[in-house]
Amino acid sequence: MDTYAPFGGMFGQFGGIKLVESEHLIERIQTKFPRTKRKRIQKKWMKQSKNYSSFPSKDILKLSSDTWVCHPLIAKEIRRNI
Repeated sequence: MDTYAPFGGMFGQFGGIKLVESEHLIERIQTKFPRTKRKRIQKKWMKQSKNYSSFPSKDILKLSSDTWVCHPLIAKEIRRNI
């Protein structure tokens, strides 16, 4: 669930920029593949979530001129560097 609190918590403001955290910003990469090269089997493997690894996206979405959305781990890294 996305979090939005006025001051403190999961929401912070840095120099007029609002930083909103969303745990839905993840990237998925398929890590397991079938041994066969048949397209029918590959499509079945692509539908199974157990064949994928997910990790936080390093992208920052700019919603407006002063609102950015990023994953909570990336927001922690941004806060640490500022």
